[in-house]
Amino acid sequence: MKKLIAKKIVLNQAKASSKLERKVRAIGAGSRVGIVFNAEEEATRKLMYQFKEKLQPLGVDCTFLGFFDAKDFPAGLSFKPGFDYFNRKDLQWHGLPTKEKVKGFTDIQVDFFIFASLEGSLCLLQLAAASKAFRIGPFMEGYENCFDFMIDVQKQADLGSYLSICEHYLKQLK
Repeated sequence: MKKLIAKKIVLNQAKASSKLERKVRAIGAGSRVGIVFNAEEEATRKLMYQFKEKLQPLGVDCTFLGFFDAKDFPAGLSFKPGFDYFNRKDLQWHGLPTKEKVKGFTDIQVDFFIFASLEGSLCLLQLAAASKAFRIGPFMEGYENCFDFMIDVQKQADLGSYLSICEHYLKQLK
C-alpha cells in the first residue's frame, strides 16, 4: 500500500512538472549537472567519481546525490566534495525522501538532471519528477513524465554504458 501511494505521488508530481517549459543549453563552462544514483555498491560510487572526472574538463559543475537502501551508511564511506548521500532513515513513511534531507540537492539550480540508475527506485524518481532542469533518464515504462529525454538501455544493461551514452548526448546538445 505504501508503495502504491508513493508511486501515485511521484506520477502526479511528474505529470505536473512535465508541463513546465525547460530551456536546454549547450553543455560547457558554467553548466551545472545534478545526478542521482543508487550508491549501495562501491563500484557504482567509483563509476560516479569517474563520470565527474569526465565532465570536469568541459567546465561542468556536478552535484551528486546517492541513495543507500539501508538504515545506516556503510562503514568507511567517504563524503567527497560534490557528493552527498541519504538512506532509509531520511525517507517518509511512504518511502519518499524528506524535504529536509534532499533540500541541499534540490535547491541547487542545475541545467541538467541525470537519473543514473537503471532501476526505478521511487525515492530517486521523485527527485527526477520534481526537478525543473532538463531531465535525462533511462526508458522506464509508466514513468515517461519523469524525464524529458529517455535513453533505451535494454541492450546496454550496465550503468557504465548508460553513462557513456548520457555523456555523448550531453555533448550533442547545442
